[in-house]
Amino acid sequence: MWKPSKEASFKSKILTWYGNNPNKYNFLIKCRDKWVSNAAYVSEELVQEFAEDMRKLVPISSDQLNLSDLKLEPLTEEYIKEKFNKDIDLTVVRNSARTDTPLTTGSPAALKSSTKRNAFAVATGGQILSIQWLPREGESEVSYFAVSISNNPEGPGALNPEFSMFNKSKNPACSSAIQLWKYDFEKNEVSLENVLVTSDLGLGYSLKWAPIYTNGGGVLGVLMGVFTDGNVHVLKITESLPRYSKITQSSLLYSGKDGTKITAFDFIGAEKILVGTTDGAISEYMLPFDYEGGDLDVPNFKEIVCWGAIQHLLCTDDESGNRLCIVYTAAHRCLSFVYDNSLQDVYAVVPRSHIQPCYNYVMQNLIIINLPDQSLMSSPRTNHYTGSAVAKTDFYYTACKVSEVLGHPFFLSGGANGDITVQNYMKKFMTSKAGATKAMPFRLWKFSAKPDGKFALISDIHVEPQEAPVPPAATRIGGVVTAVAWNENIIGSSTFAAGIAGGVLLIERLDPTYL
Repeated sequence: MWKPSKEASFKSKILTWYGNNPNKYNFLIKCRDKWVSNAAYVSEELVQEFAEDMRKLVPISSDQLNLSDLKLEPLTEEYIKEKFNKDIDLTVVRNSARTDTPLTTGSPAALKSSTKRNAFAVATGGQILSIQWLPREGESEVSYFAVSISNNPEGPGALNPEFSMFNKSKNPACSSAIQLWKYDFEKNEVSLENVLVTSDLGLGYSLKWAPIYTNGGGVLGVLMGVFTDGNVHVLKITESLPRYSKITQSSLLYSGKDGTKITAFDFIGAEKILVGTTDGAISEYMLPFDYEGGDLDVPNFKEIVCWGAIQHLLCTDDESGNRLCIVYTAAHRCLSFVYDNSLQDVYAVVPRSHIQPCYNYVMQNLIIINLPDQSLMSSPRTNHYTGSAVAKTDFYYTACKVSEVLGHPFFLSGGANGDITVQNYMKKFMTSKAGATKAMPFRLWKFSAKPDGKFALISDIHVEPQEAPVPPAATRIGGVVTAVAWNENIIGSSTFAAGIAGGVLLIERLDPTYL
């Protein structure tokens, strides 16, 4: 690794970011020719064309998962309505025309008639904490995504003590759950399949599906997440789950030792996970898939890397098996290390990311929110130095996501002012300086929370200003965007989901071909 030189041409950028790699150069030339004209939406036809380059999932048969079924307590619909019943009055605005769209908890409302866009809105019944789509092998017409929610009778609150892993309240007021949603693209229908109440585990965030796919056996996937009990819980999601149930015991859990709590994790392939803890240490554990050992609860190693808690972890890899682990801490500096040589290849000068960064496997780059209102593109090769600016916004970033499996060059983000934006973030990298001025974020939607508890949703597309500095704006906490995620399947690849603290979940298929 070295400090990147000044980028004068496309070829020099490739040499700096990717090294002397003719295959990667030819691939990015092809991407530039195909994607550079797309500014605000994902073309599913182009995603299909690049399907051979997408990240390959590891095939694991259901009997090789080595995971027990979830221990569940069946619940009634009445119980769910008591704990997670929060209907919402939503007003949809388009070209100054206002349409009242009341949202019933768990029942998606189509917005096509009022917005002329293929979108749905639904009241989830609680503050949305995390969203993640399930990657599937092949070209399935059906996609699934998991949504983690928390319901507090007093309303959403960023400073609620129950959001902290150090909370010792014996009578928690918050109820939490994971909802499993299904999007049938052939029928263009969104439906709620399962609700798993997780109140005994705490509040769940940083949901991630294991990078595997199961061939039959009734298993949809393996969902993992960090919960406020300080553990990483592994959930075996099957097609036979009851519609409403409470998790009394997860399929497997990873816990810190000596009273420490896990704060972040990421996958190292399909064999291991790296976790960060409150005492500033990182540890590595084996995943159970096709593993015959009985020591899953014993870390392969534990190393203290800073004097503050670990905030985020990101493990990158490529088709050659090269891996870089990036540790974002609450201390004065962050660090990265090459996985195969973690004692010598350590780099302590890493730009800080204020929220969880994200990695595009196909494009081999990552997005970092290095300032509250500014995003940065970097690469594993140059991550130890300042990268290339992506956008400066008039809001503070609260959520961001790139395509982690399919690898299209679109950056999805949410802000503290209720904005949901999309940007072809590789456009600036792939074009000249003159063309880079057109690589600006497009605001797709804007949520606004009203003092009376109602919400407004503006559907007018707006180009975010990039020239003059604009003081960052904010909305009431109910309208803050708390989670965004791309669909990672070929069919429906232009679809994203976004959620706000007020409990509204928005799903849209961007490709105008399917209007």
